[in-house]
Formats: sequence, structure tokens, C-alpha cells
Amino acid sequence: MYSSISSIELLVTEKKTLIHEYISGYYSLPAYFISKLLFEVIPLRTMPSIIYNSTTYFLAGLKRTVPAISISILTLVMVSYTSSALALAIAAGGNSVTIAIIMLSLTFVMMTIYSGLLVHLPGMVKWLSWLQYLSITRYGITALMVNEFVDLTFSYNVSDMGKGCHCPNPTPVEIS
Repeated sequence: MYSSISSIELLVTEKKTLIHEYISGYYSLPAYFISKLLFEVIPLRTMPSIIYNSTTYFLAGLKRTVPAISISILTLVMVSYTSSALALAIAAGGNSVTIAIIMLSLTFVMMTIYSGLLVHLPGMVKWLSWLQYLSITRYGITALMVNEFVDLTFSYNVSDMGKGCHCPNPTPVEIS
């Protein structure tokens, strides 16, 4: 998500040129938007997500099925696209690169805080609990958890509970 901050400066500096060339009739807004998608979103948002997922997915020992890997890649790509769209929306709304970067950074920090990783969501103050539904990170993490843990069965031996690492023959957790 944080890698999309790099696209702000380019859009803010390009905006004046875009307006001038659009008014002069050099190209239309759809042509600019499609070229922006082809030459920024695919190489700078899609490929890093695929490369990151391809390396870390197998190192983490996650499900090794084609549907699970595909859903994981799709989830990371969609989170990257969504954060890029938010970055472009914030950059399009202002003329200052610094203010746009600060606004986007604050937005991403708030999304990270209310994703459920840093704050226990059920224990959150009631009047701030609605912020969790605005978090791109929360939806991505939830999708990745559902992808990994659905249809798994965990079993354990109750007599080994509380022994921790000190039991002579620890019972392995079976995942089927």
C-alpha cells in the first residue's frame, strides 16, 4: 500500500501539463488515463505484487494449491490497485505534493491502525469503530486469512495442554 505514495509527485507535477495539452487538443482525457494505466499500474503495481507474493508465499509455507495461490496474488494486486486509486484521487484534489503526501500517509497509517493488526477491533472505542470499515488493509488481510484458513481442521490433545515445550513427546498439530 505504501508504495503507491510514489505516484503522487508524478501526477501533481503532470497535472499542469495535462491541462495545457488537453485544452490544446493534443489528446483526450481517456487517452491519458489509459496510457497512465498501461505504463504505471501494470509495471509498478501488478508486477511487484506478483513478485512479492511468489517469493513470500512459499517461504511462509502457505497452501500450495493453484486456487489458493491465485486468490492470494489477486488479493495483493487488488489492494495495490485500490491504494493507487486512493493516491491518485488525493493527488488530483490538490496542487501541493507535500500536502498530498502527508494526507495519503496519514490515511494509510489510519488504515493500518484500524486493520486489526495493531488495535483489537472488538475492544475499540465505539465512536471510532466505524473506521475499521474504511481500511483497505483490513479487507486485504481478511481475504488472505479466509483464503488460508478456510477448510482447515486443527486437532490437539487436551492432556498436553499447558505443558508447552517441556512435554517429552509433544503432539503435533494436524492440519487436514
